Amino acid sequence: MKRVFIGLIVIAIGALMLLSNMGIVSLDWIRQLEWKLYIAPALIVFVGLVIIFGKGKKCCGSSDSDDHMFEKAAAEAMDENGFVKMESFLSGQKCNLSGEKFTGARLTSFLGGVSLDLREAEINDGAFIKVSALVGGAEIYVPRDVTVKVSSACFCGGVKNVKPLNSQTSNKVLLVRAECMFGGVDIKY
Repeated sequence: MKRVFIGLIVIAIGALMLLSNMGIVSLDWIRQLEWKLYIAPALIVFVGLVIIFGKGKKCCGSSDSDDHMFEKAAAEAMDENGFVKMESFLSGQKCNLSGEKFTGARLTSFLGGVSLDLREAEINDGAFIKVSALVGGAEIYVPRDVTVKVSSACFCGGVKNVKPLNSQTSNKVLLVRAECMFGGVDIKY
């Protein structure tokens, strides 16, 4: 509710500014007020009070570093063929697959992040993940016994895939195709 209220205030201010620029509404009276000198300090004090006294909202109920992400249930993220689709715009999403058959995924992140945990999933050989990260990022957790092959096209971003030395070798192959622009993909084991 608070988010909607703040959003409506921002929209109203923007609409007034647009109407003023088109000459439909006159906002000259605002420019003549002396109280505008106090707006910036008052906003800073308000933000400080919200930080101190505001209720910390955890989206997922976890205490780890992903507590800023909304958790998406496997049934919600996956279709009947075992294909996962996750999209993040100005937010974060994470999905943990536990025992489900995984055939592939499409992860899209724009000014946000996605996290897909496959460590307990049944990964089909030849499964693929297509990742698009634009000023955002993606984390993919894979089992140690899966070989990951990466192909990427990145501009001011990249893909990190460092397999631990003590990992098991396997015939299972997971293909990751990443497209990154000012963002990245991190494959973790």
